Amino acid sequence: MTQWSKDYLKKRADLESKDQAINAQGGKYGNALQAASKGGHEKIVHILLDGGADMNAQGGFCGNMLQAASGGSHERVVGILLDRGAEVSAQGRKYGNALQGASRSGYEGVVQILLDRGAEVNVQGGYCSIVLQAVSYRVDEKVIQILLDKGANVNAQGGFHGSAVQAAAEGGHEKVLQVLIEKGADVAGQGTDFQVCSRTLVRFKAM
Repeated sequence: MTQWSKDYLKKRADLESKDQAINAQGGKYGNALQAASKGGHEKIVHILLDGGADMNAQGGFCGNMLQAASGGSHERVVGILLDRGAEVSAQGRKYGNALQGASRSGYEGVVQILLDRGAEVNVQGGYCSIVLQAVSYRVDEKVIQILLDKGANVNAQGGFHGSAVQAAAEGGHEKVLQVLIEKGADVAGQGTDFQVCSRTLVRFKAM
């Protein structure tokens, strides 16, 4: 073997070792990049990405880096990850995707960034399955309006609550329920508890 070949193999081994170290799995957030993303540490995120960190790696408490940054309302980190090629609708963990996590927490800025960068408003996955359902239960009217303006399906079925209407009704959110109905939500549709919705509407009209 020539000296050039030996040097090449050594450099390759060193690079592989570095890559394994920077993407090492373990701990609450799974890896260093997810932990830095959750904390909103922009410089650390840049350093890790420049060092070869895998921005789409799955695992840890948040599922992936974009969910971690979105769930922490770190708009600049979200932008960094997307600019570097993060999958905007990547699935994983409790909230299914970054848009559902940000919507559920009421982070309008992050929600708008994700939608502007191509996040699918009707994608299913996670605890609530549907983004509009998640935010209807948590009652954030501004985020709900953003999602509706982007074409969120008010009658989409699935998830823990069954539908956005059911989520709003279970939470007792009269104004949210009224908005959904005005947008064409079917209170008697499959997966919806008609009695719960009716009681909520009665309270709303009595106000």
